[in-house]
Amino acid sequence: KLYCATTKGVFEYNPEKDGWSELYKGRPQAANVRKIAFADKEEKALWAGTEKGVYRLEAGGYTVNSYIDVEKEFKSTRAIFDGEPSFKELQKAAIKFNDLDPEKIRKWHFESRMRALAPKVSIGFDNSKSNHYNIVAAATVPDRDRVVAGPDDIDEGFDLSVSWDLANIIWSDDQTNIDVRSRLTTQLRSDMLDDLRRAYFERKRMQYEIAVSPPMETKLRFERELRILELTQTIDDITGNYLTEHRK
Repeated sequence: KLYCATTKGVFEYNPEKDGWSELYKGRPQAANVRKIAFADKEEKALWAGTEKGVYRLEAGGYTVNSYIDVEKEFKSTRAIFDGEPSFKELQKAAIKFNDLDPEKIRKWHFESRMRALAPKVSIGFDNSKSNHYNIVAAATVPDRDRVVAGPDDIDEGFDLSVSWDLANIIWSDDQTNIDVRSRLTTQLRSDMLDDLRRAYFERKRMQYEIAVSPPMETKLRFERELRILELTQTIDDITGNYLTEHRK
């Protein structure tokens, strides 16, 4: 590789593009570089002596014109996330799992009005029975009176009544109860989706940071990976394990 120190900075020659690319990481902009030297034989770092001081530059891969490589790296990182459900899919799964679909409230209102078309049916049945006894006295023979039983009187009745309260088609007490329940359901759904949104995007952010710039310290890397596992479990708790079960 070929490097050049100029009054406008340090440049690296790119034979593929047949041009010069400016090194920028590790130095102030528009620095007047007077001398450059490699820090070691591996040529991974470049020291630049300027009128403002000495700066350590990262040789290779840190040029101003390397944005194309950064874009390529970003696309490859996105490919890691493509195997996971989208936020929209997780939203639907969470609403279904927690039974908080807005359609449920509309169904309540519809069923409440249809209930007014169902009649109130009353059925009655009554039964009564009475016994008759007659004493017949003998006119010619003393002490020969007779008791004659019957016939019995039996009364049976049956009634059926049907009524409608058509005013309930327009409004009923059930509508008031539904309005209260719908407000509670809407608030619960909003809170649940807020928790899901925070967990989802924090998890994505930490996944990207580990993929692009993994921490060098073992403890820090462990803490971040542990946080990702915690966020994954949070999302699974909200969605009924949808994230874990649908990862490719």
